[in-house]
Amino acid sequence: MYSIGTFSKLTKTTIAALRFYDKEGLLKPAYTDSKSGYRYYLSSQLVTVQKILSLRQIGIPIEQIKIMINTNDEQYLDFETKVKITTADAQSFIGVITGFEDELDTESKKTSWNLMSTTAML
Repeated sequence: MYSIGTFSKLTKTTIAALRFYDKEGLLKPAYTDSKSGYRYYLSSQLVTVQKILSLRQIGIPIEQIKIMINTNDEQYLDFETKVKITTADAQSFIGVITGFEDELDTESKKTSWNLMSTTAML
């Protein structure tokens, strides 16, 4: 078992975040000392923290994460697949937009050059 401090270092998250996850029902400590109130976690809970952090990173609300954490792995993997597809679609869209921006920039330079050439002839 890991103390909350050690577990926070292993997961690269803060103690405050772990307490928040506990309060919100996302990640309950494996054991809480009744006298000291110290929280202890198992290595098997590392996966859960990584799921939470990944979902938070892409902007999933806490309430949605609660549902996902409490579902089975198959449902989580289905959602993870949907997220990957959505991310790929977004990246593809960004590529299209970047291409349009490049074309506009090229056309803008051509227009500026033509305008300067026309003005110089006058």
